[in-house]
Parts: sequence; structure tokens; C-alpha cells
Amino acid sequence: MIVNILLVVLFFTFFIYYPAKAILSYLKINSFEDYICRLSLTLSLGVTILTIFTIVIQLLKLNLLLLWIFPLVSILYLMYCIYYKNKLSKSYNLTKTWKASNYLTLIIILVGIITQNLVMFRGGLTTESGKLFPSVHDTMWNISVINELSFQYPPANPAMIDIPLKNHHFFYHILLSDMHQITRISIVDLYFRIGPVLVSLLFGISLYLVSTLFTKNIFVRNLSVYLGIFAGNFAYLAPLFLGSSFDWKGNTFFADQPFDQIINPYSVIGFSMLLVSIYCIYKLTNKDRAIQKNWGLLCAVFIGTLYGFKSFGGLQSELLF
Repeated sequence: MIVNILLVVLFFTFFIYYPAKAILSYLKINSFEDYICRLSLTLSLGVTILTIFTIVIQLLKLNLLLLWIFPLVSILYLMYCIYYKNKLSKSYNLTKTWKASNYLTLIIILVGIITQNLVMFRGGLTTESGKLFPSVHDTMWNISVINELSFQYPPANPAMIDIPLKNHHFFYHILLSDMHQITRISIVDLYFRIGPVLVSLLFGISLYLVSTLFTKNIFVRNLSVYLGIFAGNFAYLAPLFLGSSFDWKGNTFFADQPFDQIINPYSVIGFSMLLVSIYCIYKLTNKDRAIQKNWGLLCAVFIGTLYGFKSFGGLQSELLF
């Protein structure tokens, strides 16, 4: 398990974080209120760029070894930072952007990650009664799609032999497939124990990112993160009005809640990408024309790929306009 954690950290460092950081540096988007905001945009961009690049490779029938361009870019970027020491200091000096209040924010997000994934963490484990698979239909479908993406794109439909699966949101599946190809960690571990942690983290920090647009009050920002993760609707009160026999569910009012949607992690990552898109749209109001164009480019990247992560994310982004 320790080896898997180390491999995942290395994967996110050199395949996602630093390539995205290099892009943001090139676009001159490097001024953030604090480190959590920077981390949110950087990780979201890294995940999106890696997914797009993978699709391009597979559409062109090229070798997936080309994915190793990402750690090469990371190393070149770090060498560039070392060469220009002032840039290195800006990249690593977190004291200017790291605030004491961020610790409380991270604690809230950490508790959210653990509680949100209590059901997922047990997936694939062996008990006296057999293997545990929460929401077996959805999880087995998603694991099958991830496995298929390790061999071909578009993937074969798990329910129909020799029929390609199209018109489906499988960008998150592609991300886990990349992780499987690079780290050789089992798909079951990636789907139930590693991927959901990333998704919950992205959701928590993206909530904080958007909250900075509305308030400078740290308490309100942390409250936004807490309510965004833990709060739901009042569906459980429906039996008071419709009778004790009414079978209420989390989406009784036609609103799926992020907290219990982690069973399909791509739903929650869709929420995250939508929040980051809202942040980028707001930044389009920047008076600096050059920077404004760069934020517009990021808007195009995030909003243009929302359908791929989760279809409702794309529909909601259209409503924003």
C-alpha cells in the first residue's frame, strides 16, 4: 500500500501538477490569493490536459508511451525554475500564499474525504461472505470501461460484444486508465481507494476557490466548504407530509447531492470542473487584455471538456451563458 501511495504521489507530481504549473506560468496566470486556490486550478488543469492528450494519442493510434512527455515537461520546467532562481523562490516560497486559516480548510476537506469515501474504501475487499462491491451495477460498469480503455479507444461496450461505447462521459475513466498504465496499480484499487480521494480533494478545494469570489471572510469560506461537502436537501422530511410509508431518497427533489454521488466519482469531478469553470468565467473580467485572453483559453478548456467528465456539467455550463 505504501508503494502504491508513493507511485500515486509521483504520478500526480510529474504527470499532472508540474505540467499544469508550467502552462499557467506560460500564460502568466500565477497570482492567486492563497495556495489552496493555486492548487485547485493547477490540479484541475493538469487532469484535463492529461485526459485530452490521451484522447488525441488514441485517436491517432499512437503509442501511449508518449504520455511520458508530461514528466519530461515537468523536469524541464523545474530546471528552468532552478536556472532562474527568482522564479524558483516564487514557485516554492509558500509563506506568502499559505495562511494559517488554510489549515482549518484542509482539515475540513480531509474529514470530508474520509467520510465521503467510507463506503468506497471497502470496495473489492474480501469478507466471510465474499467480495464487497458497493452499488455493484455502476461500479462494475465503470471498472469494465476503465479496463477497456487500457486497450482501445473508444472502449468496447461492456454490455455488448464488439460494439464500441460512444456518447458516454468517460474522461474520468481515461484518467484512471492512464494511472493504471503508468503505475500498474490495480484498477480496483484505483477506482475504490485512490481515485475517490482525488475527486473529493478536487471538490473541496474547488468549493474554496469559488468562495473566494464572494467573500474575504475566512469563516464564511470555510463554512462554504463545509456545507458544500456535507449539506444536502430536506428529502428526509418528505414522509412528514407524504406519509411514513413514503420511500424517500437523496434525489427525491431531483437534485443529486455531491456527498452521496461519490459512488460514481465522475459525477463529483463534474461538479469540481463546473466550479473551476465558474471561477475562470469570473476572471474574464480582468482588465488586462493579455491576461483576459488567457483566462478565456482556460474557460474554453474547462467548459469544452465538461461533457466528457459528466454530461450534466456541460448542460449546466451552457446555462451560465
